[in-house]
Amino acid sequence: MKFFLPVLIFFLYSFHAYSQEFELVGTEESYFIQAGKLHKSDIAIKNNSQQSLRLAIRILDTDFDENTLNPTICAGDQCLQENGILEINTLAPGEVLADLSFSFQAGGQEAKGEVRYLIFDTDNPTNAIENSVLIHVQGDFPTGIMYQRPDMTVSNAYPNPIVSHATMDYSLDSFHEARVLVMNLLGNKVMEFELLRGQNSLDIPADGLPNGIYFYTLQVDGKNVATKKIVVRK
Repeated sequence: MKFFLPVLIFFLYSFHAYSQEFELVGTEESYFIQAGKLHKSDIAIKNNSQQSLRLAIRILDTDFDENTLNPTICAGDQCLQENGILEINTLAPGEVLADLSFSFQAGGQEAKGEVRYLIFDTDNPTNAIENSVLIHVQGDFPTGIMYQRPDMTVSNAYPNPIVSHATMDYSLDSFHEARVLVMNLLGNKVMEFELLRGQNSLDIPADGLPNGIYFYTLQVDGKNVATKKIVVRK
């Protein structure tokens, strides 16, 4: 079903609110992308209200030119339409939409910029969340790396899916504190680990986790910098 929002869109551009009725789960503050590559990250939306919500998403703006970055958002196989809006299926109370993805097709040059997007309730546009992410397009970004900068490197968790445990490799500068938080689909923290100086790997046990989808977030100096999805399948 299509929603016709000619007046609503103008209003949303000037509105900045943070919803108490739904929330983002597994969001990232920064994405590090190799030049010329397609990057895809998973996020989720949870309906915290006692009523069903009809939500939609649009990208507000980006300070990248079209040849440097092409951001898009998809829910399953449905992606942003020509009008710039992605309509999401109605979420029941307490339901979590877990198949939402944010994709970036990086150009061939190194660059840094910001992308802002808005998620809103089509029946009540004042119920909205605006989020922004920093994008770093890097010329050399090795396969299997979750986060990298000159003083720090953290790998993706592997293997994925997890049967018994997963491993993350890392090198950490002495000036930084880093943690890995593991969250379930409801946004509840189920595990937390500190990346210790003088060590170079982290073991994530799956013994106490039921089969399913989880998000693990790298937190550096108190800020979430990268989030990835992992599957427990015993």
